[in-house]
Amino acid sequence: MSASGPGLRLEPARVTDFARLIAAISGIDLPSVPVLAPALLFSDSKVQRQLDMPRPGPNEVVVQDYQSVRHMAALAVGDELSAAVTRRDRGTTTEFDITLSHAARPCVVLKTALRRVPRKDFTRRNATRFTPGQIAGDAGRVDGLCITQAQVSAYLGLSGDRNPIHSDPTEAASLGFGAPIVPGLLLLALVQPFAPAGRATAFRGRFMAPLMVDQPFSISLTHRGPGRLRAFIFTSNAGALALADMQGIG
Repeated sequence: MSASGPGLRLEPARVTDFARLIAAISGIDLPSVPVLAPALLFSDSKVQRQLDMPRPGPNEVVVQDYQSVRHMAALAVGDELSAAVTRRDRGTTTEFDITLSHAARPCVVLKTALRRVPRKDFTRRNATRFTPGQIAGDAGRVDGLCITQAQVSAYLGLSGDRNPIHSDPTEAASLGFGAPIVPGLLLLALVQPFAPAGRATAFRGRFMAPLMVDQPFSISLTHRGPGRLRAFIFTSNAGALALADMQGIG
């Protein structure tokens, strides 16, 4: 485990711009701070120095398998934070746990998994399909969503993500795509506006396939029990993009 000293902050302006970006894409204003806002710190230099990110081989690319955020205590935007990082290597997958603390009290835990895959297999990740029953959406469904390159660029500026696959058509084409790829965290962030009350204390998303810029997609929500929702994110032919679970709804 490694840890950073104080000095890490989730800046209010950054959070506000993130919330406005989510609202611009979804058409819905959030009633609270985006549940995924702490994940913007993943690319902060103070955190990155601790991560020792996995390095792909010459014919590999690093993909994100999942991302979760669990709020253990109220996180006031602008609080001075410290970060403790735990890393686990499991074959081609690297898992990170990042615990954010304020005044020595843990308040948010971020978990993410990155996996090295052969470049030739990257486009094959979109073979999974959701069933009609899964995407029926007993808690709501929205179709015809789309994310533009300008919106992706705005997110990249907020998150510090420098992966060229999100901005360079040539790099995206080298992996078999006709346009840059939408960052997974931006895609997941669009679930919250469509949840009842838009609030959650925990969020976990699993990525199944990339979404291209300007490619239409849908989100359906299904009740999973008191205060729990599951979101299915998919393309027009029910191609599975991501699956997300939210808890603490209400």
